[in-house]
This record gives sequence, structure tokens and C-alpha cells, in this order.
Amino acid sequence: MSEETFWLLFLLPTGFVAGVINVLAGGGSFLTLPVLIAAGLPVHVANGTNRISVVFQGIFAAASYRNQGEFDAALYRRLLPPLLLGAIVGALFATFIDPEGLRTTFGILFLLMALALVTRSRWSKASAPQVHPLRYPALFVIGIYGGFIQAGVGLWILLGSTGLFAADAVRANSVKLPLTLTFTFPALLIFLHADMVEWLPGLVLALGTVLGTAVGVRLSIRGGAPLIFRAVTVVLFATGVRLLVP
Repeated sequence: MSEETFWLLFLLPTGFVAGVINVLAGGGSFLTLPVLIAAGLPVHVANGTNRISVVFQGIFAAASYRNQGEFDAALYRRLLPPLLLGAIVGALFATFIDPEGLRTTFGILFLLMALALVTRSRWSKASAPQVHPLRYPALFVIGIYGGFIQAGVGLWILLGSTGLFAADAVRANSVKLPLTLTFTFPALLIFLHADMVEWLPGLVLALGTVLGTAVGVRLSIRGGAPLIFRAVTVVLFATGVRLLVP
């Protein structure tokens, strides 16, 4: 077995773990992108190929939350327009700007957000603020990040939903992946047009991610807001360190 074949097969369990992480918090792409690169894909192609698994996971997560009666359609419709517009702008940037150039900035932002969450005594306090007047411009910026680099955008959507729109943590979590799906699809088309997608590793990764999503949805509903809070805090710290230490 060649090294590239090994890493290709390793995408399946990697996708499973990333799928669970993406449902509970976000940032699973920080696991999948290095494995895609190890499987032989250039960085920019790995960035585009990773969007295949994001699309499949979003479809499966939306169906799962809807079947469980937890999907908040009204919140989804409120958050979608600025995220979608920003993601298209970010994806266009990603076709000619190296995302690695912003690693340090993004890493510091993730660590600062993790520290802010740790200082709160209860997740319920963090999830019940007043609606922020700059909520739509902030979501547009989150969309740009999602279209540009994708990895970790679920964390920002979840925190934006609860911190800017006063959404319940579980309900916000139910729209996170469907929203990511919606604005990732046009981004995937842009990457396809730029010839930055490899289907075989993308589909192998997607299979593992969908399996992980099935487990993650059950955990998020049963564990509720406290579990989501702990997962988000841990992943924020890990993501920040991962970005600052290549």
C-alpha cells in the first residue's frame, strides 16, 4: 500500500471524528485539511475538495435535526442572506489569495473568543443576550471567513447566533450546518470552476463525515447547551493553537 493510498483510506475515520466535532462545535476541517494534504493534494486543492464533505454533512444534519423536531427554520432564514453573500465574496478571494497568510490573525481571534467564553460562569448567560444592532454586518464578515477558509466557520456561526441574535444554543446548533451547507454550495461551484476539487478523496471524506454527523446530532440534542458550550470552548482553544503553531 502506497503512502497516498494509506492517507486516502485514513480520510474515512478522520471524517467521522470531524463530523462529530462539527455538529457539537465546529472546526472539524482543521482535522480533515491536513489529511487531504497528506493524501497528496496541494493546499489550494485540499481547501476546495474539503467543501464536498461539508455539503454532504449539511444535507444530512438538516434532515436529522428536522426529523428530531429541533430545526429552527425562522432563525435559518434570518441568518442566511448575509452569510451567503459574504461566503461568495470569500470564496472568490480564496481562488487567488493564500489563506495561510491569515493564520496568525485567525488563531488569535479563536483564542480570544475561547477566553471570553471561559470567563462566563454559565452558558445560559452567553446564550441570552439582547439582539445586537450590528448583527447583519457581523454575519457578512463570518460569511467571508467561511467562503475563504471554511475551517472553523461553524464556531463563528454558533457564537454569532447566540451572541448577536439571542438564539437558544441547541436551536442555533440546529441551523449551523444547514447554513454552512447553503453558502458552501456556491463556494464549491467556484472551486470547481477554478479546477481546485478532487472528487475521490472528497467523497471518501464525505462518507466518514456523514457517519460522524449521525452520532453528533444525537449527542448535541441529549447533552443540550452545557455539552455544546464545553465542546465549543475546547475546540476554540485547539483551533487557535493549531493556527498559531503550523
